[in-house]
Amino acid sequence: MVMGSADLPDRLDHYFSEMSSLQGGFHQQVRDSYGRMVEESYGTLLVQRSGKFRWQTVTPFVQQIVGDGTRIWIYDPDLDQVTVRRQKNSLTNTPASLLTRRGSLSEQFIIYPVGNKGGYEWADLIPKKQNGGYERLLVAMDDDGLKVIDVEDSLGQRTRIELQDLLFNPSIPEHNFMFTPPDGVDVVGDLP
Repeated sequence: MVMGSADLPDRLDHYFSEMSSLQGGFHQQVRDSYGRMVEESYGTLLVQRSGKFRWQTVTPFVQQIVGDGTRIWIYDPDLDQVTVRRQKNSLTNTPASLLTRRGSLSEQFIIYPVGNKGGYEWADLIPKKQNGGYERLLVAMDDDGLKVIDVEDSLGQRTRIELQDLLFNPSIPEHNFMFTPPDGVDVVGDLP
């Protein structure tokens, strides 16, 4: 049973305020402005607030994105390449800040309930600072927690991330948020 929309802003704010870590799987779909599928991927995610994450795609291609709190490392084994960039401010006002930034959701967004669809309660999140790379950000939850993050960019492209088997506040060993480039790969980007 899903709670009513009226209390959704408070439940979302409480959920994100209490969250210190997440672990689970994801199914991501990217659609163009006409609704055509552009990309579909599956993988796993680990999040440790504040600022640490591991996003690992397993199909249709393998890729790892690791945020260690200082840098973001993107490893593409098919290209034998690692791209690295400074993490500071690179997630600000992006959908990733939902999961990685410590604090309440209401500090970053105005939360508008938009109703029940597909068994989930949906909310439209309007950033208080308008510098994000998206036009619209929607989240869905049920009584068990966060289920979907849906992002529409300024070109009408929509990315939907369905979260699966999500564990709320698990203990995640620190080594999961460290990355050392494998021997022999090209490393490009913002190195120390």
